[in-house]
Amino acid sequence: MQVTGTCFTPTTAVRFGGIEASSVTFVDESTLRVQVPPLPMQPTLAPCGALYFPVDVTVSDGGETSTLELGYVYVFVVRPARLCSWIQFKTL
Repeated sequence: MQVTGTCFTPTTAVRFGGIEASSVTFVDESTLRVQVPPLPMQPTLAPCGALYFPVDVTVSDGGETSTLELGYVYVFVVRPARLCSWIQFKTL
């Protein structure tokens, strides 16, 4: 994914829910390319069989740190959405 901001350097670090990004590529002072790490914790089951887990995204470099609360959401669909449709029954 791409992270945009200001004052990035080649040593800028990115964390998702406290877990370091799998890789961070410094593009320029305002852009990082980041590989999101695997899901760090057990997700919550949502309606329609989707699994979701929002996490904070923290960017730090030296003594400076900035956090975007719930800035990234891990989402996994465990069954097709068509199975989640309302079913209407006809009374006889």
